[in-house]
Amino acid sequence: MIQKCVESIQTMPRIEKIRILSRKGKVEIDRVTGVQAQR
Repeated sequence: MIQKCVESIQTMPRIEKIRILSRKGKVEIDRVTGVQAQR
């Protein structure tokens, strides 16, 4: 289930990726932009 989530996140735009990670309350860094998404 987690892998499916990661796969769909990777196929989405960078901003959408950050939005989803923030929604889940996790701290993740986008490798492409190097932007940290924190909630």
